[in-house]
Amino acid sequence: MMTIRKLTITAAMLGVAGTWSVIGSVQAAVSPSAHMKVWDTDSDGTMDMAETNKAAEARFEKLDTDHDGTVSDSELKSKAGIALARLLK
Repeated sequence: MMTIRKLTITAAMLGVAGTWSVIGSVQAAVSPSAHMKVWDTDSDGTMDMAETNKAAEARFEKLDTDHDGTVSDSELKSKAGIALARLLK
């Protein structure tokens, strides 16, 4: 089972490391600039650590479907979990 820290880092990488096509296979296709508009809350054209952490927490919440603060094996089998697994290969 992945820890919250590992998932937070991984989710942050989902948002910042150019993995938009992986995310797009789970969600409606969204461009990197569209993500930036949502996650760059101070509109300075960059994502700082706080903004990245907020984006990572949002990803974690989507994975944690039973809202118990952990992500189980069965939750990783969800669409969001499968996308994360593809990224980690």
